Order: sequence, then C-alpha cells, then structure tokens
Amino acid sequence: MGKLDSAFWHGDFGFLIDRSHLPLSAVKELSAFRDDRFADFLESSSRLPILNGAPVASWLLPRLAEVTRGSINLDDQERVRNDGGCVFLKWISFTKEMKPRAFFNLLCYSNRIIIQGKCMSNTVPCDLASAFISPLLEHPEGLRKWKVLVTDTDPPNAPGKLGRTYVFGWDGAKFLGTREYE
Repeated sequence: MGKLDSAFWHGDFGFLIDRSHLPLSAVKELSAFRDDRFADFLESSSRLPILNGAPVASWLLPRLAEVTRGSINLDDQERVRNDGGCVFLKWISFTKEMKPRAFFNLLCYSNRIIIQGKCMSNTVPCDLASAFISPLLEHPEGLRKWKVLVTDTDPPNAPGKLGRTYVFGWDGAKFLGTREYE
C-alpha cells in the first residue's frame, strides 16, 4: 500500500494519520487552535445514525477506520491504556501539492471530542475542521466493524489506581460504549 492510500480528501484538503513524529516546534509559522465541542458539532449536523446513548466517538472512530482503509494506528479489538481514557489520534493535513496545512490531534473521550493543533498560515482552523468532517458526513453509514478498549491509567478520583475501561466502536449492528460525564 502506498503512503497516501490511507489519505482521504475534501477539495484541496488531504488528511492522513501523522506518523512523522515531527515536533510541532520544528515547523515555523503555525497558529494554534482548539475546539472542545467537536462532538456537539457532529451531532448538530443531523447526519449521524442513531447512537442509542453511545459516545459520538463510537461513530467517528469506525468511520475514520473505514475512510483510511484501516490506517488509524489502532487495530480492531486493540486495548489501550492512557491517562484520561481517550483515543488519541495525530493527523496531518496537506494540499494537493503536498504542502502542509496543519498538524492536529483528535482526542476522543466518552463524553466529548476535542480537535486541537496548529495550522500553517495558508489554513483557517474552521475550514480545516469543516474539510475534515465533510467527507465523513457524506456517507455516515459507511462504517468499519471496529472496537477499541481504553483504560484510564490515572483517574481523577483515585490517583495511582487504574480507572474504568471505556469502549468505543461499532459491532456491525450497534454502537458500543456509553457516554460518561465527569
């Protein structure tokens, strides 16, 4: 598979999981952005299937697994441990000429999705977010059967102990997990 086979596009915006491990400080002319209400934005689109109480991330992650042809750096049935209990995906956006647009992170929690990162001067953050989600919402039913379990390694109410395990995904018939509010 070629390096760009797992990219997806919207207009002149390409998106690919960032495997470069390039520190953001190495890239000049970047402006920071953050949106803590990305899940709310998705739900307000009225394009999502009925989630029946499952996290919005349980739709988003199998959708991303499908459009990237399984290349989101997490395998089906994978178990992850991290502080916070979220799925953390690093992305790079680029133009058709392969010039970078942005480096950003997608943090998928059971009760919210955060998109944060840095944009080059040729990219407006709201245009980036819109271009990222538009191809996903064009065919919201196009999902890959996919599941991940994430254990919070440092829960806020029990420092030093393992916290709860969150489930995200779609089993082919229903969305998995529940929304937990802090």
